[in-house]
Amino acid sequence: MKIRKLKAFQLIALATGVIMLSGMVHADNDDDSDSDKTTNVQIARGQVVTGANRFLGVPLFSYDFAVNPTFGFNTLDEHNPGAELPIPLSPDSDRNAVLASTFPNLSAVPDGVLPNVNIPLRDVGTYVNGLLDRGPVPFQLDPGAPVIGPTQAEPNNPDPIRLRDWTRGRGMAITRCGRHGNYASIFVKRLIPNRLYSAWALWLSEAPGTAFQPVALGGAPSIIMTNSKGTGHLTRELNFCPQDAAREAIGSERLMGFIVIMHSDHASLGPIPTPSPLGFPPGSIVHAHMWFDLGAGQPIAE
Repeated sequence: MKIRKLKAFQLIALATGVIMLSGMVHADNDDDSDSDKTTNVQIARGQVVTGANRFLGVPLFSYDFAVNPTFGFNTLDEHNPGAELPIPLSPDSDRNAVLASTFPNLSAVPDGVLPNVNIPLRDVGTYVNGLLDRGPVPFQLDPGAPVIGPTQAEPNNPDPIRLRDWTRGRGMAITRCGRHGNYASIFVKRLIPNRLYSAWALWLSEAPGTAFQPVALGGAPSIIMTNSKGTGHLTRELNFCPQDAAREAIGSERLMGFIVIMHSDHASLGPIPTPSPLGFPPGSIVHAHMWFDLGAGQPIAE
């Protein structure tokens, strides 16, 4: 019987889950105590997003424990040449649209943020000197690029990042909880090549008046550096069980899921995604690309 071809990405991710599970089962069999030795493995498929719990401006999940069940915001919009603000993404957006930096609430962009929005992603500024000045930098292999000086890693394609490039992304998260520890592995492919990404556990409080809290997955650094094909992975040991935290609060905090974000400014800031008070809120230099729901949310029907 001819076996249908499986994607190498899926095989690698699933094989890793089997290896992790096998190791846990073997360790648990070292003694004969009962049920508290059970290993819990979960595989979650990643979903492309253009914001936190948003795809093309539309909520993906409803969280019944939250004050605002469809909590979320956009971190990408369409470049609007010659204008101050970008064009909001929507299900009707052209797949050839050039993606640009944005602000979660385009109707109320603070003056200090305004210079950092509506910039094509490849042109977002990064640190260019020891004084932490920011500016766009050329590709390493550009004819005019300096031999000594700041440049950015050469991508497969130096053209602007378009919506069609963004939506090609795929991902898988494998979590394992048991007596010997809690682990999370994230595998991504077809993201933007040679770019800096990071992975976060995104928490939302059940208590009124409090906001969401992104926490570096497994602690800082939680970096994923994609290769020339847009492939990368991260494995971390955790001090909580993701499946349990998605079902039941730890204190007043519930785990919405994992999120993988791209740093268009090529910089990582350790345990925080972005220095919002300095004019760089989410959307201006970091952009949600992959969302992993672990059971906390209810999918919103299209």
